[in-house]
Amino acid sequence: MPSKTPDYPWAEAASDIFTFKSKNYVLSVDYYSKYIEVTELNDLSAFSTIEALKGHFERHGIPERLTTDCGTQKNNDKHKALLVYRATPLAGIDLSPSQLCMGRRLRTNLPIARSLLEPKACNTNDIKRRMHHAKEKQTYYHNRHGTKELSPLKPGEHVRIRPEPGSKLWRQATVIDRHSSPRSYIVDTGQRKLRRNRVALRLDPGRSAVEVAENDYGTNDDMSHQETLDNPNPVSVPPAHHPPAETATSTVKDKEMPVKRSGSETHQTHYTTRSGRISRKPAKLNI
Repeated sequence: MPSKTPDYPWAEAASDIFTFKSKNYVLSVDYYSKYIEVTELNDLSAFSTIEALKGHFERHGIPERLTTDCGTQKNNDKHKALLVYRATPLAGIDLSPSQLCMGRRLRTNLPIARSLLEPKACNTNDIKRRMHHAKEKQTYYHNRHGTKELSPLKPGEHVRIRPEPGSKLWRQATVIDRHSSPRSYIVDTGQRKLRRNRVALRLDPGRSAVEVAENDYGTNDDMSHQETLDNPNPVSVPPAHHPPAETATSTVKDKEMPVKRSGSETHQTHYTTRSGRISRKPAKLNI
């Protein structure tokens, strides 16, 4: 007796086991599209057969009706998790992976209208626009939490390379040039050339700082020579006279010591502090 034509793909399916060249296989056929799924079986146990069938259903959805030779049923969270993921709409796109890949929703254990299970063509340009908007939104919220663009490196700068897994050594290297890939550089370790991302490179303060100090500020001899060139008729300046340490210390102490005021000065309405600020006494009620 011929079967009734289903309303959508994988609404009804049939399954059976066959042998080919001394190997056992399980076969599933969709009544709507005549699509075939074949999986090799390690053995003819019920467990292996059910695992193979659930692999078919996690890709195409659970059929409303399955025609078999009365095999046993067994549940497995692994296949159900894959089925749920493939049938769940993606954030920002509102389409599930099965809709993006096959143009239709998958039937799960949740109730769903039959009209939603029918294949529908998706607008490719609209999908790309949604994906682009979702990526821009993700980038915006990621960059707002303290992220910053690392400063670019110049050829010849000395850097340290981030240790590889299992090592704690920051190897020395020299930047050769920028790579065509974004945020990538070619560095030379002295033994070989490597390509590393900017986040894996750190400036070497042990070598770069000394060179920058010498190049930017120069030595005392260079500075004195520059002064001689700027002033062709230098004037000899006598060395500045520095008071002895004891005298300087006593002078500072004298300034810091509070000044004792006479009795007549205590009745003044204002006085001047050491910093030069005029302090006036508040008017009080005299009863």
